[in-house]
Formats: sequence, C-alpha cells, structure tokens
Amino acid sequence: MTKRALFFLGAMLLVHPCVLRAQDDLIPDRTPNSSIGIRFGSYAPVDAVFGEVYGKSGLIFGLSLGRDLYRSGGFTLGLALEAGKFSRTGVSTISAAAARLALIPLSLSLEAVVSRGVVGLWLGGGFDLVFYTEDSAWILSNGSVFGFHIGGGLTFQLPAGPALKVYARWTKAAKTMEDFSVALGGTEIGAAVLFRFKL
Repeated sequence: MTKRALFFLGAMLLVHPCVLRAQDDLIPDRTPNSSIGIRFGSYAPVDAVFGEVYGKSGLIFGLSLGRDLYRSGGFTLGLALEAGKFSRTGVSTISAAAARLALIPLSLSLEAVVSRGVVGLWLGGGFDLVFYTEDSAWILSNGSVFGFHIGGGLTFQLPAGPALKVYARWTKAAKTMEDFSVALGGTEIGAAVLFRFKL
C-alpha cells in the first residue's frame, strides 16, 4: 500500500462519525449552568391595613442563585433560590405612633425558560418562607409565614456579559393568630442582573 493510500485511509478514519463523536466527547462543555445575581423591584403587600400604615408599595432587593437542571435546544429547566428584604416605616392608624415593618422572604422556585437568540420567556413557581418583624409603640410582633408564588417574565442575555431578567411575581403568604390574621403576600415587579458561569 502506497504512502498516498495510507494518508487517504487515515484521513477518512479521522472524519468518520464515530471518531468525530469521540473527539467531541474530549472537548469539555463550557456552557454556563449556574448563576448568581442581585435583584431589585417594587413590592406591594396585599394586606389593606399594611397599606394604610406603610403605604401601598416599597423597594425590595436581594440576591439570587440559580442552577440549570435540564437543557435541550432553546429550553431550560432550572432551580432558583432567592432572598430579599423589604422594609417600610409608617404611622400607626391607632396611636399615630411611628411603626416599622421588615420582611425577609426566602423562596425556592422551579423555572422553565424558552429562549431564542438573546431573548427568553420564562415561567415559574415555588414555595416561600417569609420572616417578618413589626415594631411600634403598641406592638412588637415577629415570626415567619409559609407561602407560595408564581411568576414570569423575560430574560436578555447580553453578548459577553451578564443576563438581565425582568419579572412579575404574585405571592400568597398568610398566618392566622389568636385574634387576627396577617397576610404578607403581594405583588412584586422588578429586574435582576445575573452573572452566569460553569459549575
């Protein structure tokens, strides 16, 4: 067999599908599958009494962690763990004394994203644990409330940069006590800046 024939045979083997697949397996997948970021938005508790004392809405901000569980083409299914803080100062309708409300919601969500190019549409839902503290001259109350939420929005993956996530979310979290009930759920509209990486 001539050198030319050997060269031709070797070249054919290199481009054979089995060999190409084996070569692809050796190339590490560097597609980002995790994210960390900050989020901020406007939160409006649904409770009417809170609205009278603290105003209809206020700033909420926090951190977000994400991890992709499944990816196929333009579809991604992942988990998101988020923590936020919402605090407002108001005036009690009973004694006209200063009052302060602080909420720290923790949420775990399952989110599905359908993307095309740099734009994606996402929907999700999950569970919440909301820690609350209300402090005024006539009451000091603190504790936690379990709840759930649903949400959705758009994602924008900036070229060679972070992703922007625009969202709207509705949360239901209520707790019945001895002589009253507290409803800490509400609506939230905001955005998050996410930095994606391979983990």
